[in-house]
Amino acid sequence: MILESVQNEADVVRLSLGEGSPLDTFRTELTNYRVNHEHASAFRRFLKYISLLPALFLSPRHYNSLKQKVASNLLYARARAKFLPFYRPHHVDRTGDWNL
Repeated sequence: MILESVQNEADVVRLSLGEGSPLDTFRTELTNYRVNHEHASAFRRFLKYISLLPALFLSPRHYNSLKQKVASNLLYARARAKFLPFYRPHHVDRTGDWNL
């Protein structure tokens, strides 16, 4: 699991530099999602597949540029927060006093 995560992060960096193919981007993004969101529901995995469709048709550099533009869009952020909030693990305390 650790080696897979390290390799995946290296692949993400390589793709962000514009190397690789659209299929590499698709595979790497899917692996990254699976590793980082292992408890995602089937619906969220389906949405991830849909969101990765552009990765199959764009170069890695163009896909990463598109992904950054979408993520920084205020309208997208508001819609995401309202309809599909980010998963928050129940075992993580986000209310504690961290300044001790």
